[in-house]
Amino acid sequence: MSSLASTDDGRQPVLLAINAGSSSLKFALFKAPDCERMARGQIEDIHDQARLKIRVGDQSQQLDLQQALTQEQALSRVLEWISERHVHIAAAVHRVVHSGGLYTSAVAVTPAVIDSLTELEPLAPLHQPHNLGALRRLAEIAPELPQVVCFDTAMHSRWDQLAQRYPLPSAIYERGYQRYGFHGLSYAYIAGQMKGIDPDAKRVVVAHLGSGASLCALRDGRSIDCTLGYSPLGGIPMATRTGDLDPGLVIALARDLPGGIDEVENLVSHHGGLAGLSDHDGDMRDLLARDDDVAAAAVAHYCLAIAREIAGMITKLGGLDALVFTAGVGANAAPVRAQICQHLAWTGLALDAQTNLDGGIAIHAPSSTSRVYRLGTDEEQQMAKEAAEVLAW
Repeated sequence: MSSLASTDDGRQPVLLAINAGSSSLKFALFKAPDCERMARGQIEDIHDQARLKIRVGDQSQQLDLQQALTQEQALSRVLEWISERHVHIAAAVHRVVHSGGLYTSAVAVTPAVIDSLTELEPLAPLHQPHNLGALRRLAEIAPELPQVVCFDTAMHSRWDQLAQRYPLPSAIYERGYQRYGFHGLSYAYIAGQMKGIDPDAKRVVVAHLGSGASLCALRDGRSIDCTLGYSPLGGIPMATRTGDLDPGLVIALARDLPGGIDEVENLVSHHGGLAGLSDHDGDMRDLLARDDDVAAAAVAHYCLAIAREIAGMITKLGGLDALVFTAGVGANAAPVRAQICQHLAWTGLALDAQTNLDGGIAIHAPSSTSRVYRLGTDEEQQMAKEAAEVLAW
């Protein structure tokens, strides 16, 4: 893998962004220092019949790898594809979900940083081990390659104690049991986009609705609250994660289920949310395509829960200038946006039905008291921006 090393031959440095999950590995290549995207791709269904999807400019391709891969093998396959195109990587940047409050911005990777983030794996067991696994593997393959980590919690690191604290004793708070917030890379990207799209929007709620889902309240582009707190499991319902539950219910389940706390963790992580409400189908595309009462009820539950939390964010902000829908469901599911906004009609918010169906950017009606936008998010682009600042490119 010598072609992954930084070179001194005058070629423009290229940054590799890696977003490693439990069942997929996303990546992107960016030119430095302006972070212009060269390519993007992902390996899907790593543990089944893996597929490598790549887009370079207007050209896209898919390679059916016809086998299950470990995450290490998936990363090696991506690096082989890069090396075959004689791209010389000068640095890499990784998404890491949890900083545990230790880091408030992107940092260069050192052994001490890796050790500190490894200790946080119990805080985000669905994400952190995979994030760090890709980082360690790349360090083994190309130990001389500079690496940077960006955090989903960093955007929320300036919250006041009203946002950070749970109603628990100070001694518990001081041990790190607090609200951290997540999806920060997505929210940072959207905040940057909104500066150009609607600079007068000072009070903004962003709905990041994807497989993972949350809401964020932005005041003047800065996060002041998020529906996700201590872990990526809380807040609003998600594809397979429950969101918030009554603590008494969690205690009762831990006592009553034969597998105890491990079974509860599996239940709330993999069998809750839309999957739990809809006979095990957590994909919003499938639910919207179904014509049955169970699917309709699952979507209705999801939309009402989100609208209720948006109302809470409006209270926190003292009003609403703009609502932004983003991520896979938020940007692509017009019926979901319509249902959520219908629940919020009492605020004066109103969609333009046709523009919403057509997938415009500004989708509010002329009569709406608040603007409504549909924006794609780009966590890898935000990662590249933050990495370039750390690397001083």
